[in-house]
Amino acid sequence: MSGLVAGLLIARATEYYTSYEYKPTRSIAEQAVTGPATVIIGGIAVGMKSTWASLLTIIVAIIAAFSFCNGPEHFLLGLYGVAVAAVGMLATLGITLATDAYGPIADNAGGNAEMSGQPSFVRQRTDTLDSLGNTTAAIGKGFAIGSAGLTALALFAAYVQIVQQQITTQSIKFAQTSAYTAPAFPHAVYEGHGKFAIVVPGVDGKPAYMDGAMLADRAQLAGQHFDEVMSPGAVLGAAAIHPHGHSHGEGAADVTGVDAFRDSRKYMLTASVSHGDHTDELEFEVVSSREGSLADVMAFYDVTLTNPSVLGGLFVGVMLTFLFCAMTMSAVGRAAYAMMGECRRQFGKMREAFRKQGMSDAQIADPEQWPKRVEFEGVQYPDYATCVSISTAGAQREMVVPSMLAVLEIGRAHV
Repeated sequence: MSGLVAGLLIARATEYYTSYEYKPTRSIAEQAVTGPATVIIGGIAVGMKSTWASLLTIIVAIIAAFSFCNGPEHFLLGLYGVAVAAVGMLATLGITLATDAYGPIADNAGGNAEMSGQPSFVRQRTDTLDSLGNTTAAIGKGFAIGSAGLTALALFAAYVQIVQQQITTQSIKFAQTSAYTAPAFPHAVYEGHGKFAIVVPGVDGKPAYMDGAMLADRAQLAGQHFDEVMSPGAVLGAAAIHPHGHSHGEGAADVTGVDAFRDSRKYMLTASVSHGDHTDELEFEVVSSREGSLADVMAFYDVTLTNPSVLGGLFVGVMLTFLFCAMTMSAVGRAAYAMMGECRRQFGKMREAFRKQGMSDAQIADPEQWPKRVEFEGVQYPDYATCVSISTAGAQREMVVPSMLAVLEIGRAHV
């Protein structure tokens, strides 16, 4: 319901800001009285201002769907509600695609009417249809952007869960392949970079239980030379921390100990490590990669606004939006320049053909008197195929660099 209502609100707001029947579009048209500069300024201003309605709608829809699915108490359930809200918004996709396709159909109808020599009032009627088509196309884009905004949170959570799963898988493989003497009690093996492999030996023919763990107690270990004294492959004692606060699991492993580790979200690790002329006694908590929450994973990787890398990534993402738009607009300008050059060339050939047919300069100066088709040097003009080729080839060629920009940024973020 949240997604359906949000989609309807976005459609209504889009119609208000793009339809010729309402004030925003009419105000831009009024700017044409004073010249093209004011039209550009007014159009950009109205376009930027129109984003507030869709953004607020998406925010309210996310919070509503998250709350309706009891997200404050069960975070993953709330994310599921947000994902279902996106599905609800896309439930009207058939209608949305149909209205989105209406725009170019009406636009092409107007072009056909003009090229086929229809009376001027026919073109006026198709222009009205074309205006309505622009509005329906904008509504379709609003649905697409709204659903993408709703699914962004769920996709991000799914990505974090995959990372969490990979931490567990890598830890188990590290414990299985590392050459160390395994003690007979629950223990942890340090992998490096704040990650541990948890191993609980099996008893009575039962397989060993293995898990991954993430360092959570960074502040307490800051003054204990942790990175200097703890090297990959180091073995530490491990105990499961009961949800109510006490720990158990040190010493001989039994079924109860395995169950305790399997159900525990946190582990207590202890070790005595030599550092120079003294010994450091370490005791700190780690978070299970199996049972840890999304917040635990985010805390382990320090994904907060106080992290300069995260804040820089946000700024880079915003910058890429404007840079991508600027590059695409420049690409359109270059393609349009090539198209104009071809049109001028064809007009020159057509004028030569008209002179050879005996048309006067006055007739040639009036495009209304031009024949619809003329042959010159074995080519039929206007040569629409060449113009279409320039448009399609230019669109594909000019989008290579903007597309590579997005791909390179994804690769940089991955590294």
